[in-house]
Amino acid sequence: MATEITYSLEEDDLVALARYQMERSPSIQRRYRLQRYGLVLGFLALGILFGVVLGKVSLALYFAGLALFFLAFYPLYYRWLTSRTLRQIVRARLNPKAFARRSLRIAPEGLVQSVEDSAMTMDWTRLVPVAITPDHAFVAVDGVYALVIPRARLSEEECDAFLRNLQSQVRRASPSPGLPGPQVSQ
Repeated sequence: MATEITYSLEEDDLVALARYQMERSPSIQRRYRLQRYGLVLGFLALGILFGVVLGKVSLALYFAGLALFFLAFYPLYYRWLTSRTLRQIVRARLNPKAFARRSLRIAPEGLVQSVEDSAMTMDWTRLVPVAITPDHAFVAVDGVYALVIPRARLSEEECDAFLRNLQSQVRRASPSPGLPGPQVSQ
């Protein structure tokens, strides 16, 4: 059973990690809902103000149309906006070690990540089940997705064996037997 993998990250991997974190962040989802429905309610309120209070039916219809437009198309706009800016945000936060060759090793004391001349051990109790997508695997430390494994840069057998071993270690260390198994996202 595979206990160690070695790989390098590319900018696309870090963008995928940031996108995965963002899509699963309760605070970002709450902000998205507030923005979307806030715009809709704001435009509807303006439509009511112009239509009922000021008697400007054409402006009322215009604002009602804007409200419907944002209700229907805000998800597409938000996806476009985040994909455009996410890469810029990742680039701004990069340091040279982000692209360095790294290895993940399954050890009795925890998951060991080695990058260049430094190593960090993450205790098994700090990890939650690994989230697997077709292109990446994401490992959460203390509930925050912090590690990305680019599946395409590893052999399929090596990657699958390592992930199975990692998931079994995480489940074994899980404090509650009721925790769900590995999450698979498509």
